[in-house]
Formats: sequence, C-alpha cells, structure tokens
Amino acid sequence: MQLSLRSQMIAGTAAVVGASAIAMTPVLAPQVSLSALPRVSTAVELSSVVIGANAVNFIADIFDQAALSDTLVWPDYFSDPPAYDVLYAPLDIGIIPDLANQFSTGSLSALVNNLSGYAFAGLTSPVALVSGVATAVVNTPGALIAAAGYLAAGNSAAAVAALQTQILAPLQAGIQGALSGVGYIVDNVIRNIQTVVTFTLPTLVAGLGDAVFGGLTYITQSAVATVVQVVTDLSTLNFRAAAQTAVAGFLGPDGTLGQIEKLTTGVGIIEPTGTPAEPTVIVPSVRSVITSVAQRTGDYADVGLGGIANNPFTPTLPTSAASARSASAARSASAAAVAAAPAAKATAGDNAEIAAPTSAPDAVQVATDTAAVSTDSVSAEKPVKHRASRKAVKAAAGN
Repeated sequence: MQLSLRSQMIAGTAAVVGASAIAMTPVLAPQVSLSALPRVSTAVELSSVVIGANAVNFIADIFDQAALSDTLVWPDYFSDPPAYDVLYAPLDIGIIPDLANQFSTGSLSALVNNLSGYAFAGLTSPVALVSGVATAVVNTPGALIAAAGYLAAGNSAAAVAALQTQILAPLQAGIQGALSGVGYIVDNVIRNIQTVVTFTLPTLVAGLGDAVFGGLTYITQSAVATVVQVVTDLSTLNFRAAAQTAVAGFLGPDGTLGQIEKLTTGVGIIEPTGTPAEPTVIVPSVRSVITSVAQRTGDYADVGLGGIANNPFTPTLPTSAASARSASAARSASAAAVAAAPAAKATAGDNAEIAAPTSAPDAVQVATDTAAVSTDSVSAEKPVKHRASRKAVKAAAGN
C-alpha cells in the first residue's frame, strides 16, 4: 500500500516537474534570446553614424577650404542695397580659411591700414614742422640782406615780400603740414569711433539677436516635430521607427545636434525656397553674422557702407559737413539710376566724390580726389573681389 502510494506520488511528481519544464521553456526562451538586442544595437549603431556625421561637419566648419556656392541666397541683412549690390557673407566653408580670406580684407585690413595712416601722418608731421623751421632759419640771413637792400632802395614792399617769402612761408608750410597730420589722426579716429558706435555695434547686436532668436525658434519647432513623430510611432507599437526617429531627430546632421552646429560654426540653416527653388539661408548662423559685420567694418567709410576709414599713405583732411551732405545727397539721388543701369554706377559714384570739395591745400586736394575716385572704384568692384576673383585665384592655386 505504501509502496503503491509512493509509486503514484513519484509518478505524479515527475509529471508535474515535466509539465512545469514544458510550460516554463517558452516563457524563459524570449527572455534569454537576442531577439530584443538587434533593436538596441541598431539604435546604438545609428547614433554612432549620425554623431560621426556631425563631427565631420563640425571639422569641415573649421578647416574646409571649399568655397560656398555663388548661387546661395542670403537674407537682405547680408547685402548693401540698393546702390552698391555688395554681398557681405562667408566665402569659404571653414572658419579658418574664411578668417584668412574675409577678415584679413575686412576689419583686420581696416585696422592695419588705419594704423599705417596714423603712423604716416604722425611721423610726417614733425618732419614737416622741422623742415619748415630749418628752411626758415637757413633762409633768414639771405632774406635779411635782401630786405635791407630793398629798404635802402626805398622799396619797402619788396623788403616785406622777401621776408615773408623766405622766412614766414616755410614756417607756415611746416606748421600747416604738422597740423594737417595731427588733424587727420584726430578726425579719422573720431569718425571711426562714431561709425563703430552708431553702426557696427548696433548692426552686430541686431544681427546676433536675430540669429539667436531665429535659431532657437527653428530648433524648438524641429524638436517638437520629432517628439510628435516619436509619440506617433510608439502609439502604433513601431518601436524601431520610434528609435530611428528619435536618433535622427535629436542627434542627426539635420536634427537638433546638427542644427546647433549649423547655427554656430556653420553658415546657417539652408533650405530650397522660391520658384524655381534656390538654396537659401533661411536662418543665418552666429558665425555668418560676425563675418558680415567684419566685412562691413573693413569697407571704405567714404562710400557710406558702414566701414571705417582706411586710406593709408594718403592722409587727408576730411571734407566739410556740407560737402559730405552734398555727396551723400548725390549718391542717394542716383541710387535708382544705378540700380537700373549697373554700368553707370562707378561713374555716378566718382562724380559724387569728385564734386565734394575740401579745404586742404592743393597737394592734399589732389590726394583727396584720387582717394575718392579709387574708393568708389573699389566699391563698384567689391562683388568681383569677394567672389569670382578670389575663387579663380584659389582654383589656380589648387591646380
């Protein structure tokens, strides 16, 4: 009886254990299988790929010497409408070559040129003064003898003229030369400070404000769209699509991380717009705004593009306020004609500058007119210098 009962218990226990083993096997198998790992592995692999792409883009933003496309459309902020049609925007993809090509001919050029002009004026001023005094001293004995002879002959007017020509005139020329150099430095510094305070800084602050606000708005809208798509994928239990959407939307080159790169070290957010569609910078980057301001700062103050004066080796007295207003009015009146007929731009600008008189001596007047003509010529040729010419030089150097 006990044996029979024990046998039945053993058999029952074995049956229960066997049934449990059979029942438990399907439940444990998915837990230890790798069926869930490929989704995690794919997401990790995708993250590595997109983060690597962002790293490549960031490196390109720093070092790439490739030129930006001439067909890239920039906002109006980056041009000088309507008369001059000058584009102030990054030329190269990388910051380092762009610094060399843009800043070196922009604000850096203006700084160096201004310092050169100040050095020229500062060094020639004492030379002119010493030269005038020395000439007057050397001429004094002969002038006194000549004046005495004229007085003895009863010609007092000739005596005074001899003293004035031989002694006073060199002194006046020396003093005038010294004052001209000092006046150039003082007037130029004041004008440059006014330009920086009234134009450069407000333009920089406004541009950076627009870039930061526009960038944050764009990033926020993009992130919200990513979250909405991820929630939609999760609602349909499409976990793989949700993971891919999240990785691409937040870490991808066109996602949040990539947008931060484009809006800081890149040139901005570029999208096709218009009909026909053209690649357009819809949100400029902080780097592009700084490049634009640096270029404007390096332009010639005489043509009214917001730059500081940079006319080295030809220091001249500034034009009077009335003359400056006349030149400005002449340029404004000719703006429409210039926009309709580009060929007349340089002529109108030159005539406006040549028409502005100065109170400087004859020799300085010639330098003023020459500088004015060359200034407008440079302004008219700015687009060529900034784009086609430099790209051709770079292409030739590459070959």
